[in-house]
Amino acid sequence: MPSYWIVDPDLDRIETFHLEGAGYQSAGVFAAPETMRPPEFPELELALDRIFA
Repeated sequence: MPSYWIVDPDLDRIETFHLEGAGYQSAGVFAAPETMRPPEFPELELALDRIFA
């Protein structure tokens, strides 16, 4: 799996991880009201304030 996300609804945030070598590295932390644009899906724009509403 090249990447995964941890969604924390209590803190209204998403942390993303990407596979690098033999392990995963944090690729970013996004929190409401930010807009997230996942590198895997560049055409997708996620308004976190709407997701966690």
